[in-house]
Amino acid sequence: MTRRPVYVMVDVEASGSNVNNNCLLSWAACVVTEEDLSNEELKARGLVYYDELKPLKFGEDHFSNNGPFFKSRGFVRGAMEVGCLGLRCLEKFGGDLRYHPASGNKLFQPGLVLKELEKSGTDPQLAVYRFKKWLRKIAGENGFVILGSDTSLFDLPWIKYYFDIFGRGRDILGHGGYNLHSNWMGLKRKRRVKKKQMGVLDNRVVAHCAEDDAIYLAKLARVAIYINCK
Repeated sequence: MTRRPVYVMVDVEASGSNVNNNCLLSWAACVVTEEDLSNEELKARGLVYYDELKPLKFGEDHFSNNGPFFKSRGFVRGAMEVGCLGLRCLEKFGGDLRYHPASGNKLFQPGLVLKELEKSGTDPQLAVYRFKKWLRKIAGENGFVILGSDTSLFDLPWIKYYFDIFGRGRDILGHGGYNLHSNWMGLKRKRRVKKKQMGVLDNRVVAHCAEDDAIYLAKLARVAIYINCK
């Protein structure tokens, strides 16, 4: 029996771009469906995954067998100003500017956000387990997952890194991947393309919320994979 590909668009938010010195704040994934579904329908059918993660700490050994030490309590302020915009755990702080990552807000304290994620975030090992479990479920017995993004050098390496470090058992990601931008360039036979040319309404309330971004990317990928490739 031929196995069917299941395309899944992902988005991550991180405290910086260096996997050795920074850490993930949140990650999300959404299945690319042939049917045009609303955000609510995608979530109701279990086709969207989202989680916020505890930050890695300096010198913390995450393995019982004396594995590698992580130095990931560091952050880049600019990255935190972007990556914290859509964090659900910050909603309870309301107008407290110390937790408000708007650009130019000098009162914003990224360290406080990391402390909050230490309390409310999911342990990385558990987060990877849940993510892999969800991927297996949406793939089913006859499918295989192809992860995709629009910024392949950022999102996919972070996910692969966490899966390699904290994952257990068989690697379900493989060596392939899907890049939305490259796919659309090929379909349009143009060197320069933009997302707005794909005709998908961008109804994201907050930019850089990993969940909303993943859903939006999945809808864009639907146009490229299931409509323009027929």
